[in-house]
Amino acid sequence: MGRHDTATPNQETLDRIREEFRHDPATGELFRRVGTLAVDKYGNARLVVSVKTSRNKLVSHVIWFLEHGSWPTTMLDHRDGDSLNNRPKNLRQSTHSRNLAGARKHRRSLPIGVYAKRDRFQARINGGHGAMRTIGIFDTPEEAEQAFIAEHLRRFGSHSRYFDGKREQRFSS
Repeated sequence: MGRHDTATPNQETLDRIREEFRHDPATGELFRRVGTLAVDKYGNARLVVSVKTSRNKLVSHVIWFLEHGSWPTTMLDHRDGDSLNNRPKNLRQSTHSRNLAGARKHRRSLPIGVYAKRDRFQARINGGHGAMRTIGIFDTPEEAEQAFIAEHLRRFGSHSRYFDGKREQRFSS
């Protein structure tokens, strides 16, 4: 099973999920109807739940199905970045690139999206299909970072890791 398997299960499997499972929207926990926790929320099993008639399914997909009545048609993104938080309000459908756009930053000497270019700094963003697109070349890493953040927000909107919930946000300072 791929981690982002979005193939809709057959009707028998969907019926079985509806019969066998329930969820608590307040906590994001998934339970078997007999009352026991379906998965260990703090272990690796949090990702997968076994459905006897089919392959294993992601807990987040099962909760989405129970909450919305339909299987997700794209991958699911956890708004807060916490894959253990399967509360329905924390789940949203997303493309792979938008999901990655919200990923947490990695440690490095220059800010994300900023690269040394001789004595100046270049801002680049992924243009899709592995190609990098240059935003511009700047005198300081801070200027390059601001240009990168503005472009990231323009491209990814509320899925951007820099989005703070403000509708008119331009870039962080």
